[in-house]
Amino acid sequence: MPVAINLFLSAIRPITFFLPCAAIILGAGLSAYSGVVDGPLFVSLLTLALLAQITINLGDDYQRAFITSAAVLNQQSQSSQKQMHVRYQMLRLILGCFILFSIGIIILCKMSTDGSFIAYGLAGLCAMILLMILRIKTRQASVSKPISIAAIMANILLLGFLPTLVSYYLHTSKFNYSVVGLAFCAGLLVLSVLFTGNLKQQITKDAGINSENLTPAFRLLLNVLLVLIAVVFSFTLAIIYFAELPLFSGLFIFTLPSFVGSIMTVKHLPEEDVTQTQISKLIFTCFAFWILFVIGLML
Repeated sequence: MPVAINLFLSAIRPITFFLPCAAIILGAGLSAYSGVVDGPLFVSLLTLALLAQITINLGDDYQRAFITSAAVLNQQSQSSQKQMHVRYQMLRLILGCFILFSIGIIILCKMSTDGSFIAYGLAGLCAMILLMILRIKTRQASVSKPISIAAIMANILLLGFLPTLVSYYLHTSKFNYSVVGLAFCAGLLVLSVLFTGNLKQQITKDAGINSENLTPAFRLLLNVLLVLIAVVFSFTLAIIYFAELPLFSGLFIFTLPSFVGSIMTVKHLPEEDVTQTQISKLIFTCFAFWILFVIGLML
């Protein structure tokens, strides 16, 4: 099997698809509530979301193999020559996936909105942020460090806010305040996974962290997570009330125990394996949050 196909298949990690797909489903659900349903467009947006996530996964694989572990590649041996071949193949694959994503989203903008300036602007912003992430992952090593503002904004925009807006706008060719507010909530919810990932990094870096000896930074991030979840739930409920959405949209409230339970589990069992399990749980819970919201919207 060709190297490029192997690399592409290895980047298909289903658990990473839930966050961007949840945002696409949220946008499509809101458009369906507005009376606009377009099955082919919805499937196309989901496909592009998966392609974008696979491209990011390829960037992660490249960063881990060829940037963070760059010292290994300095050895002049037959194996390192093979690695260099794989490296160039992966770079070409990343570039190809990025170009395919950019072309695909431009075509959707043209076909669904007849070339709306707003649609092209949203598509261009998605492509630009994706390109910035790929440039970082193909040039800088992955190191344990505090969460940067750039990382926070990239996660909010690319995994929650923009996919929701793009999905809704390409379906309806319009915006409203409630959709923008819910898109913002979708972006904020993604941060729960990012912050828990940083907690895992802190545990890996400092083996002395335990339930009775949490560092100030660790304890602060746990509190930020609780506040973040409270803000998202409160803001979403407020949007339901003021936008006069169906009360059944509040079904997402049933995910609250899972969010709080994951945070408390990491607090009382600050171990690397436990935290990784909670990251996976949070990803599924974020997806369930918006699925329950959309189901309630349709009732």
